[in-house]
Amino acid sequence: MSDFDEDTSDGYKESAAELEAEGGDDMSDEEIVHVISSDEEARERNKKKTKRPRANAPVRTSSKVWVHFHKDKRPSKKHPGKLVLKACCNYCESEYAYKQGGSTSTLRRHHKVCKNYKNKKAKEAIQANLFFRRTNAPTMDHSIEYDQGIIKELVAKMICLHEYSFRMVEHKWFNILMKSMNPNYQPIGRKVINSECMQVFHREKEVLKSLLKGVDSISLTTDLWTSNQTISYMCVVAHYIDEDWKMQTRVLAFIELDPPHSGNVIADALYVCVTEWKIENKIMSVTLDNASNNDGAVDALKAKFLVRRGADFDAQYFHVRCCAHILNLVVQDGTEVLDPLIKSLRQTVKYFKRSPSRLKAFVDTCKSLGVTVGKRLHLDCKTRWSSTYKMIKTARKYKGALT
Repeated sequence: MSDFDEDTSDGYKESAAELEAEGGDDMSDEEIVHVISSDEEARERNKKKTKRPRANAPVRTSSKVWVHFHKDKRPSKKHPGKLVLKACCNYCESEYAYKQGGSTSTLRRHHKVCKNYKNKKAKEAIQANLFFRRTNAPTMDHSIEYDQGIIKELVAKMICLHEYSFRMVEHKWFNILMKSMNPNYQPIGRKVINSECMQVFHREKEVLKSLLKGVDSISLTTDLWTSNQTISYMCVVAHYIDEDWKMQTRVLAFIELDPPHSGNVIADALYVCVTEWKIENKIMSVTLDNASNNDGAVDALKAKFLVRRGADFDAQYFHVRCCAHILNLVVQDGTEVLDPLIKSLRQTVKYFKRSPSRLKAFVDTCKSLGVTVGKRLHLDCKTRWSSTYKMIKTARKYKGALT
């Protein structure tokens, strides 16, 4: 007889046979019935104890998804003060309502799209495949989780800084490179990166605006020029000293300026620029070249700032003339006697540089005359005296071949 039967007899004799052995034939019918009923009760209790657990009883979590989730009791949002059972992701902060013994389909769907889990697996794959060698060069830090938004911003900054084409992000080997760096990289289209570049521009502009709020005085420099496509541009640059007493230079505007480039047109464009940046009360001086239209622009600006700032505006040192332009005028004035020679040399250099066959013939002539071929012929820019000096200095070594 088992221990269970012994424990559940509860002081009664275990069978009618034993009672008969002890008491003989003196046992009554009532006693026999009582012993039989106690045996039946013991067997019923034994069945209940060995019965299969109910559906809502705690059972082992056999689903594989529980490797990536854990159970926890969290405060209920619908019933404040009450704790409810939640299934929580081990890789992110996602949590899902769960009943003991319930379905795990929702958990499996989340696991398939969990970004933190994918980043973890990608990082493990990269670390497993990399071959590390001893080197003093910096290595990649894989502790930072992959973020497509950060990568897109960095690519946009790279394109802006190095003046790459937007189409570069669609090049086959660029995408192969990025995929090898991180398998989670998603290809970017040229239109998307174009939009991202504009967003980077606006973000950086807001950062610069916040920096300029802490600056007391700002000096501006500006100039106009016409491109090879006969498009006129104007650039405005701000110069200021930061809190560490270091000179800082920032481009505020690079805009197309339609003709005519009169003083009022230049003044209006400058004033619109400074009001957009909200620094009209901080402008200390403006530096321009000595063109007559710039004199008119300065006069118009003085009138605008005087109305805006009143007695706080000091116009005495507001207009600063460009020293480099003044020096160029001095040199051109001094070399006026050499104008015929300089013009002739300029036309000669143009003649050779326009045709590869002419350049080759010039080099052959130098070799036949024993003239050492060194630096190439240099064509000057009329408004830069240093380039004219370089043209004369370079051509002087080829004097024999040129004559």
